Amino acid sequence: MRKKNQSIDVEALDQKIKDELGLDISKYNNPRIVESLVELLTIPYYLRYWVIRPIFLSIAAYVLGYYTFELTRFEYAFYGILGLLFFLTTGFLLAMLLLTFKLKNSILEIINFIFDILQSSVEDLHQVGSQVNLKNSPEVLGLLFTGITHIIIIPILADHVAGQVPVVGRFVTRFISRVLTHVASTVSFESVGSDLNFGDASDESRILGAYANAIQSVVRGTNRVLNFTMGIAQ
Repeated sequence: MRKKNQSIDVEALDQKIKDELGLDISKYNNPRIVESLVELLTIPYYLRYWVIRPIFLSIAAYVLGYYTFELTRFEYAFYGILGLLFFLTTGFLLAMLLLTFKLKNSILEIINFIFDILQSSVEDLHQVGSQVNLKNSPEVLGLLFTGITHIIIIPILADHVAGQVPVVGRFVTRFISRVLTHVASTVSFESVGSDLNFGDASDESRILGAYANAIQSVVRGTNRVLNFTMGIAQ
């Protein structure tokens, strides 16, 4: 079982993957991946549709109340103070709820994206097939997952997403990066060894197929854990 480690030496991690698996993780970082992540995490869109719009609608409802309710002068003054506070608070809480929901879905998509890259890297393991076997499969998959997260995904977020909106963009990407770091340090592939059914270990195609099926089972388990975690946040 890998220990949780929030401080990652990316260069050392990259070199470890090269030395132990013979794979260059950085080769999976290409313009298509960058474009996909940037399209997925468009911070201005998040702010406009998931933060500003709920607050604006709440203020509009507050103003509409002046023309809807028949109030005395004292009641208008009372409504003007407490009503504004109530509608602003409601709008802010609704905005945070919607933003959390949107972030959860985006993080799930990013994690699925990581697993897609993981599966591609597994398909390249024929280059070092003798180093991968039933006993070390959990460690191999865990190392690849951590490498993809810290060498590809998080740097893309920092370089291409954080700067979309000053301060807010950095806050959102930092939050997502922390969630991804936590997932990478806690996701377990220990069950993969028992799930894999290699049959004839010399049959490379059967080994890769078994890895692909096992990865999909971990995807489903990880999604359930993240849904529960983000559900508490909501």
